[in-house]
Amino acid sequence: MYYLNVISAVLTFATSSAVSQTAGGGGGSGCKFAGVNIAGFDFGRDSAGPTNGAEQMAHFVNDDKQNIFRLPVEWDYVTDTSGGPLNQAKFQKYDQLMQACLQFGAYCILDIHSYARYNLDGTNGAVVGQGGPPISDLVNTWTQLAKFYASQEKVVMAIMNEPHDLDVNIWSQTVQQCVTAIRQAGATSQMILLPGSSWASAGDFFGGGGGDLLMQVTNPGGGTENLIFDFHNYFNAPGSSNPECINNGITNAWQPPLETLRSAKRQAMITELGGGGTAQSCLTNVCAGLDFLNQNSDVYLGWTAWSAGAFDASYVMSVLDASGNDVPLMKQCFVAKSYGGGSPGTITPTNGTSSGSPGSPQGNSSTGGYLPPPSYVQRTRFARRRS
Repeated sequence: MYYLNVISAVLTFATSSAVSQTAGGGGGSGCKFAGVNIAGFDFGRDSAGPTNGAEQMAHFVNDDKQNIFRLPVEWDYVTDTSGGPLNQAKFQKYDQLMQACLQFGAYCILDIHSYARYNLDGTNGAVVGQGGPPISDLVNTWTQLAKFYASQEKVVMAIMNEPHDLDVNIWSQTVQQCVTAIRQAGATSQMILLPGSSWASAGDFFGGGGGDLLMQVTNPGGGTENLIFDFHNYFNAPGSSNPECINNGITNAWQPPLETLRSAKRQAMITELGGGGTAQSCLTNVCAGLDFLNQNSDVYLGWTAWSAGAFDASYVMSVLDASGNDVPLMKQCFVAKSYGGGSPGTITPTNGTSSGSPGSPQGNSSTGGYLPPPSYVQRTRFARRRS
């Protein structure tokens, strides 16, 4: 039943006449991409993942016309040791979600959600290449992932979620080695997202984030085609359990790196941004921030809102309510401001899978949310200052 529901949703979108342009083309001056995080495989190495993730994506594609999804996964979920082979049983579960995303014709971000660490505790553990696992271990993981998805042009490879408290010189070398490995593994043209330190803060990118060093990261041939910077910003007060929003992202996040990126003809994607789902302060601030991104879409390619997936509806930044419907912030800002209020273009579903892919999505069709353990919430969403 789950599989049939997913295929039905894909076919529904394929025959829809609501959109008419090329995928990612964007309407007018708006951003090219708009979508949502589908969290769950970042909830620990034994996570069940987002069991209704494909059904959520069906809603976001069919009803909200979203065209990109970020699929976070912990490094220590897909491998049993930092330098080891992919855990085939666990990776198969993750790939089922990825294949569902690809079948909708959407762009799908493969995000290693581990904060530049392997033994993930969100804020603890030693940094890769800096007292933790050697850089070659992360390179090995990305080589395996890139080989697996090399034929999938719409798989976007996000090297690491929210690096922090590290030596940016060594981190930039780590990123360079990962980029080189991904390209040499056969993923020669896909977008790769490059994160700075300071929790990928947009506002700190050219400060403590090491953006000047990441600007020097290149493809093996020396160019920077499809090397996109990975930015985050939260609109609510420090400590993301606060439902009220206190900034619109413009002066503290989007403006600081804008002109430097524009003059260098470089681009960024906002892969995490969010706030309280019903607060008027968030409706006002988030909508204003998205307007600014749309007005500067030559630099800002788009966004993936935080979050859907395995979060329970009680989670303050859930974009879905208990009935699976969009909360006001999702409907009035993230959806209404998508593509500058225009069309995402035609998204062509694909039935193809990656070489060696486990195949079509299967799983639990339950629409019930999963409430992650308090330790997870504490370490990843509530306990630290946001930009």
